[in-house]
Amino acid sequence: MINFSVIIAQSAQKTTTDEKISAQFNKTLSKLGKIDISQSKQVGKVSAVELTDDELVPLFLPTISEAQEKTRREMEEKRKEYIPAAGNKPQQIDKDLLPLLAGMPEPITNLPAAKKEMKIKYEENIYSRYIKMLESRQAQMEEAARQSIPDDMKNPELVKKEAYKNAAKAQQDLNNNPVIREMGGIENLKNMTPAQREALAKQMTAKIKQDPLAYTGSEADPRKAFTKKMMTDPGYAARYNHMTNQQKKGEYDLFLSENGFVDNSSQADRDKSMADRNKTLTAMAIDKRLTTIREHMGELTRIAGLLQTRTDETFNEINNKINKEYRQRIAALPEVEHGEAGRGKDTYPVDLAYNIIVYPVNTQNAASNKEIWKRYVDILKITIAEYNELLSEYWGKDKTTDRLMAERHLLPAGISAGICGELIRLTKMAVSQTNQNASWQRIYDEKVLSIYE
Repeated sequence: MINFSVIIAQSAQKTTTDEKISAQFNKTLSKLGKIDISQSKQVGKVSAVELTDDELVPLFLPTISEAQEKTRREMEEKRKEYIPAAGNKPQQIDKDLLPLLAGMPEPITNLPAAKKEMKIKYEENIYSRYIKMLESRQAQMEEAARQSIPDDMKNPELVKKEAYKNAAKAQQDLNNNPVIREMGGIENLKNMTPAQREALAKQMTAKIKQDPLAYTGSEADPRKAFTKKMMTDPGYAARYNHMTNQQKKGEYDLFLSENGFVDNSSQADRDKSMADRNKTLTAMAIDKRLTTIREHMGELTRIAGLLQTRTDETFNEINNKINKEYRQRIAALPEVEHGEAGRGKDTYPVDLAYNIIVYPVNTQNAASNKEIWKRYVDILKITIAEYNELLSEYWGKDKTTDRLMAERHLLPAGISAGICGELIRLTKMAVSQTNQNASWQRIYDEKVLSIYE
């Protein structure tokens, strides 16, 4: 007969959390001492009562809830900040992607239900079926993206040569810039340390303030002067970028007139110059928007990552304390005779108490992990909205802009294929969480209820 009064320890000099854990062990062991622990049904009844009478989860739940709410607020603020109103602009990708996202299977936080789902053959469970469907859609989107690439961009070697050509021209343009030339050229700048570049930049800033025309070339070249205006006045650049080509021409002519420039080039030259300038400004606007989207994703991912870190730290701490209490109680057990097996410790009651105590903690861990998963889903929703806004503004505008988008791999079908990849990743994250939840249930069933499958 097991002497439960011996293994119900009295704690001394413990923290509040340690005291609560010790008290929970004592309470559970006391209830187990009143039944025949060899009868799994009786153990199951005690365990069911303990699940509703657990005093450990309230110790850390406020911390978890506070972190979850803080994350939700921060991400909502970011969402409002990042997504501009699309107005009546046509949808591009959200009409296809949002239904896919809505159909994504979530992590199963009910531990028995998780175990049941994970017992199904992999090919037949809800997650694998969804992933298989997504992979098929992704392949279709990738093929559609390939088909929409302009013919002269389908040859990788030609595209590479064109890129090198453009890069070389850009390098030459930079070296021809009076400011860059004064600073020793691009190669000289590349070889400088950050501190050297910063010091040189301060010197050049002072020189430009004393004689700005000497470095902008605006006296001799109206195109450089107009480009400078666009670069230094973002509001004007934004308005100009949304004008029609005819309006842009009129705006440029007005600039020439107001600033005393006389353009002696032919109409064809002026048209080409205007087209080149429009292309450059549009490319700059697209690149800026793309950079902003990626920065937003990084910021949102960082916020979700902080929640994950806080959640993991909290549950690691509570589990470590429970394990510490368990080890101390095992160490304090007396040795007893086991017949021919000799002397040893009877750890079964403490083992039972341990597995009963950690079960509600694992249940709350499952629910908390799902909150993390949901925040990553929120990030994907925001990302879809931002790419949709980008496409609504620039895709289908004209052939030149479409080409700029294609050069940056910003084809609607291509972006959609990438989003499908993210959906697959989040589904696999849901699978991982559900597997963990199923594992916790399996351990509980075996250790507490003596159910082996």
